[in-house]
Amino acid sequence: HYHIPTVTNLGNIDAYNFARKPAYDFGWDWGMGLAASGIWGGIRLVAFDSALLKNWHMYQTFSGDTFTLHVEAELLVPPGGDAGSLYFSLPELGNSQRLKVELDGSDINAYIKQDIQVKAKDVELWWPVGLGNQTLYNMTVTYVSWQQLLGVLDSADSVGFSTPAAAARPKAPAPKPHGRRRLLSPSDSSAAAQTLEAAVGLHPADADAKDLTSSVTKRVGFRVVELVRKPLPEAAAMLLGKGGWNSANKVGTGDRPCFWSSGSCGQWGWVNGTRWEFISNPVHDVPADKYYTGFPEFLGVNQSLPGGENPWWNDALGIWTGYNNNPKLAKFVEGESFFFKVNGVPLYAKGSNVIPPSLLRTNATVGLINHTLYNALDAKMNMVRVWGGGWYMPDAFYDYCDDHGLLVWQETMFACAPYPRGTAFLENVKEEVEQQVRRISYHPSVFLWGGNNEVEASFDWYKATQTNQPLYTSDYNALFIDTIGGIMKDLVPSMVYLDSSPSNGLVSEEPYIKRWGNSQDPRYGDVHFYDYYSNCLDTKTFPMAKFVSEHGWPSYPTWPTYKAATGPDDWSVGSLGMEFRQRHFNKTAE
Repeated sequence: HYHIPTVTNLGNIDAYNFARKPAYDFGWDWGMGLAASGIWGGIRLVAFDSALLKNWHMYQTFSGDTFTLHVEAELLVPPGGDAGSLYFSLPELGNSQRLKVELDGSDINAYIKQDIQVKAKDVELWWPVGLGNQTLYNMTVTYVSWQQLLGVLDSADSVGFSTPAAAARPKAPAPKPHGRRRLLSPSDSSAAAQTLEAAVGLHPADADAKDLTSSVTKRVGFRVVELVRKPLPEAAAMLLGKGGWNSANKVGTGDRPCFWSSGSCGQWGWVNGTRWEFISNPVHDVPADKYYTGFPEFLGVNQSLPGGENPWWNDALGIWTGYNNNPKLAKFVEGESFFFKVNGVPLYAKGSNVIPPSLLRTNATVGLINHTLYNALDAKMNMVRVWGGGWYMPDAFYDYCDDHGLLVWQETMFACAPYPRGTAFLENVKEEVEQQVRRISYHPSVFLWGGNNEVEASFDWYKATQTNQPLYTSDYNALFIDTIGGIMKDLVPSMVYLDSSPSNGLVSEEPYIKRWGNSQDPRYGDVHFYDYYSNCLDTKTFPMAKFVSEHGWPSYPTWPTYKAATGPDDWSVGSLGMEFRQRHFNKTAE
């Protein structure tokens, strides 16, 4: 047993990281801790004696001139099993496929995969707002149970079954009379079973078929999203042309002040249980056959990265390639880019984080959610980040983003503290994340999955994590890399996955080695930016980061809102009411 710390604010309820509830539910710096509980959504009781299509999800890839929709249908299967047909249809594109399925009933859930190819020339692309149209296509997956059709034919023997759809089509050969029977197993005559749909004139699109089929329709959009992480000179050439940065370069000093803490932004990584130091400050007169790690005692030992030159010390030039306080003017610049391309076009991301629009979930109506997103569009944003301390948004949220071209950076719900890695906890998380990935990922607006908000960054906040890094990084890897990262590789392998925000990215994908260290280092990955003291309109105070995925300044609510909840004694800075609402233990001073 060992201690797992939790972030706390004034008025918070502790230990939110042990319960699979929104972290903010226990109190956050922007809201009180209510820890509301209870069932807030709808409940359905479903009975079935033949297989039933529950849902489908998909991810897409693009190669050459062709999109491939990798679709997975999820069916509920009775204990006796079933057999039938799955239809996959994109009616606007005239694309329809049929797949025969046999279900043995060994598991109540069955997952059937089917790839659908669509030529790029046959579709209009989905674009973020400002770059193009948000073209969407209906896609329907339908399951037809042969057992149900046999029942229809039995009824037809006695009542003369007919449907308007059947009458409008060329008549199929009439089935021979037969007695009451069931499709006992998938090994029954599949050749005969395949004629049943035509025999009753059934087509999944017919209204008459609704009692014989189960069907789910969603809207899909065709797009390609890439996260570009390249050495900066290469990225500059990609964005600015072959010339890249042409200005003269001055050798950097190597001093690496972090923008919100003292000291340098040295970094480190764990490789096979051993801590590797990365360069922090420059040391000259380094032996030609050594790559310096930043600390004299490690010279030549566990140096830099295994099997490669230190990316921040240019041995060929013999210089430390620092920022020199102006990375745009550096010819030899350390770090790598972090930006997105949509359909091959680099995107200048403009956005903000989305937190729950109400402390109580039942108050977050569709109208309130849509109004929040409308405000984002009105502020000329093209991206929103669903913050990992809140909750997975309802379907209407993602539908609105699909319709209006708002890209969605979607995180799983973990924030600001280490989490357990017990077997029961990880199994619970696995089921949760799988359900959400299957529900959300087909939306063209959802372009990225994030593992958490500031869990990696929080390792610098607690004494326990500071003094036992191997233990807590092992816990972290088990949850965010092995469990959640494994789900992403399985269900949405073509989507971008960032295990934490902010983070410094990866040293290597295979084997998977994170670039641990100060997660706010602007040289790599994304950063979060808070400055409680500077002028928020002074761009000189902003971090020289590649991507700022969260930012904020203290601010007041609108006067009518504040006046309705307070009294005159609370209307001055430093008042008891104002100080309590700061939520930080050091209040306004902090």
